[in-house]
Amino acid sequence: RNLLPFRMLPIQAAYAEFDCGERKDRTKIIRTKHCNHPSGADPNHLECLKLPVSLPLDPLFCPTVNVKVFDYRLGGALTPLIGSTSIPIAPFLPWTKKHEETEEASHRISFAAGTSPPSDDGAGVVSIQASPDDDTKSESDRPLLKEEEKPKKKAKGASKGLGIELRKIARVVPGVSEETSLGGEDDDEDSKKGVDERPKLKTGLEAQLLKVPFAQYDLQRGRKRGVSGFMKKDGEGSLRMCGKFKGNFKVLENATLPPHYASPNLKDLYRPRNLVVRAYILRGLQLVPKDENGSSDPYIVLKVGSGKNQRVIKDREDVKKETLNPEFFKHFDVECELPGQSKFTVELWDWDLASGDDLIGRTEIDIENRYFSNEWKDIKMKPIEQRDLWNPASSNPQGKIELWLEIMTAAEARTTVPVNISPPAPEKFELRAVVWQTKEVVFKDAKMSDIFVTGKVEETGEKHETDTHWRSENGKGSFNWRFVFPITLPMKVPRIKFAVWDKDILKANDSIAEANLNLKGFFKRAYKQKRSQLLKKQWITLTHPNFEGPQGKMQVEIEVLPENEARIKTAGQGRDEPNQNPFLPERDRPATSFAFWRLDKLIWHKYKKYTPILVCICLIACLAVLFPVIFPLLGFF
Repeated sequence: RNLLPFRMLPIQAAYAEFDCGERKDRTKIIRTKHCNHPSGADPNHLECLKLPVSLPLDPLFCPTVNVKVFDYRLGGALTPLIGSTSIPIAPFLPWTKKHEETEEASHRISFAAGTSPPSDDGAGVVSIQASPDDDTKSESDRPLLKEEEKPKKKAKGASKGLGIELRKIARVVPGVSEETSLGGEDDDEDSKKGVDERPKLKTGLEAQLLKVPFAQYDLQRGRKRGVSGFMKKDGEGSLRMCGKFKGNFKVLENATLPPHYASPNLKDLYRPRNLVVRAYILRGLQLVPKDENGSSDPYIVLKVGSGKNQRVIKDREDVKKETLNPEFFKHFDVECELPGQSKFTVELWDWDLASGDDLIGRTEIDIENRYFSNEWKDIKMKPIEQRDLWNPASSNPQGKIELWLEIMTAAEARTTVPVNISPPAPEKFELRAVVWQTKEVVFKDAKMSDIFVTGKVEETGEKHETDTHWRSENGKGSFNWRFVFPITLPMKVPRIKFAVWDKDILKANDSIAEANLNLKGFFKRAYKQKRSQLLKKQWITLTHPNFEGPQGKMQVEIEVLPENEARIKTAGQGRDEPNQNPFLPERDRPATSFAFWRLDKLIWHKYKKYTPILVCICLIACLAVLFPVIFPLLGFF
């Protein structure tokens, strides 16, 4: 598979030779027929070859099977070596314990970009097949494409058969306090058939499949001139990759093979089929910028196969301008022939007006391994994969791409309606959040805090704040304050952040606590039902990323209304008119709640207990002043 050209000429008709190190004796070398179907770069040999060999009982002394791939040119006059690989026999020996261990371990294999060649002991890269007298057939022994075979019914969540839990990607808000979900999650049945409830993986599916139908080995070829000095890349040696070899190996103590191993049966089992790969491309994540402004203009390129028969879809008309997290939400149908065109490539390119477009990164998927895998076919709802994007110019990932694939026949593609993943049309809503009161708020000043609250919609950045509850001496604050935000649904970041602050005049305000509310399900119901949704008055816990434990509590009430309904059920910002929906009563604040510059209240608050004495002093003073004037008038002198 994916055989590279030799001396700038494409491969004409490849064939493979196998030996156990005795190449001087041509009778101990077996070879396939030369083949160029469906293409020279991806030939299908579909042959079962037997190589008699004497093997030691001790696996330490086992030889290797040498595989060499040649190109058949000019009627056999030229047969240049394309590439070679070596496969250890020790893991296949049926009389060793290692054989039993490998039967389980060797099914785990990853074909992700950058995969290294098979390890020396062969474990983890060889698909072991059951012996002829074994009652249980392995993945490679049982027929894969019987027309009458129907997948066994599985309980909901058939993807659990992978031996992993296909779960939603965890919602994490880095660098802030704990996130709280309010309003629940949307459980609409239609969404489960689309994107939201589809199983999600943080890696490619290849890393999760326990079994693959074919073992795969890298073919390598030596360089005529070595690479050294500044021209040499990290990890680059004197060998270079020139393709891959797919097949299955088995060591038998006699020459008897199962019937379906005969070459005619293999050709029928793996006869080429015209298929359609339906790729759902959702979004790119954290792409490496390619423009000088620190951004990129990504678009999608899809490729199937290699060489002159390669099919390419270039979606350059749909460029996402100046973003490192593009959202595509598109599906593509690409025709292919399997077995044969096994490499499915998804690329993201950066659009440029003046210069040539730049490759951001690519990911390669072996659709042949998936289509011929019973495990893949048993997955009813194909999971969303989050795959790394790779660029030949770098050894580090260039970002990620979210997608999922379906493989079907041409007839199925015509009758199967694609999943609607197009983003919904934006609609205007109004978000109203009422901050009623706080309690148990920690102090930032000496035995008190001057509390006020801010509310911020994370996506738009719009922010409002309450007035200040001065001199809170018990951690309580009374606000009865309404925040009103115009918003557009659906939201990419459906969060509102409440923060409690300590008011300071001569320095920056102190952050006391905050709460990040995830309103995804709440907003989703409002959008789908096209009517208002209410989260009734409730207490939420406040935290702080730099301090452990709760830092206070806040009582809030949240409502979201469609724009036309908001015009009818009007409500003022803060405590402004109209004070309705809901009505905000007067705040219950103690007499001590006043600003520090109100000296009249400060003096009254500190010295009110001395009022009777002060009154008496004032009366005595008045009498002392008036006595000399009033007393003579009374006739006493």
